[in-house]
Amino acid sequence: MNDLYYSKRRHTPWLEKCTTFGELSEVVIDVLQHMHQLFPEETFYQVCGPITTGPGTIREKLLLFERAITYQRRLGRIVFNQLPTEKKLAVLWGQWKEKAGRNPDDYCFELLEEFYYPVLTSGLIQRLCFLPNWQMSIGARWEWRWGSILGLRIEEFPPDWDKV
Repeated sequence: MNDLYYSKRRHTPWLEKCTTFGELSEVVIDVLQHMHQLFPEETFYQVCGPITTGPGTIREKLLLFERAITYQRRLGRIVFNQLPTEKKLAVLWGQWKEKAGRNPDDYCFELLEEFYYPVLTSGLIQRLCFLPNWQMSIGARWEWRWGSILGLRIEEFPPDWDKV
C-alpha cells in the first residue's frame, strides 16, 4: 500500500537505505512531521494490532491493517500509515533473527524499543486504535502499555468494524 504522505523522492530512497530500526523511525517521524504541517490542528491516529505475533499469516494481518486504516480515514480521521515501512521492518527483523544464538521463537523487542518507542514519544501521534484480538500480540500489548504511560488516548475498534 502506497500512502500519499510518503514522498517517493524523499522517503522511498531513505527507507531503502535504512539498516537499523532507529534509522527507520527517523523516516517515520519525518513523514509524521510532514503530515502535521498539512494538518496542524488535527488529532493523529495510529492503528495497532497483531502483525508478527498472534493468529493468521503476516500477509493476512497486513491486509487487515490496510482495511483498518481505510476504515479510520473514512471516519474523517488523520491516520498514520506504517504499512510502507513493513517490507524494511521484515528485512531488519530477519537480520535480527539470523544473529547467533537467537531462538526461532524469540521476539525482537528492538523493533518496539528502537522503532515504535521514538514514534510514540515524538508527540506526533495522539491516539492509538487497537484492532480486535490485539491482546494476542506482544507488540500491541507493548503499545497499549506505553500508550497508557505516555497519556495517549486509547480506543478499540468495534468488534464488527470490518463488516460495515
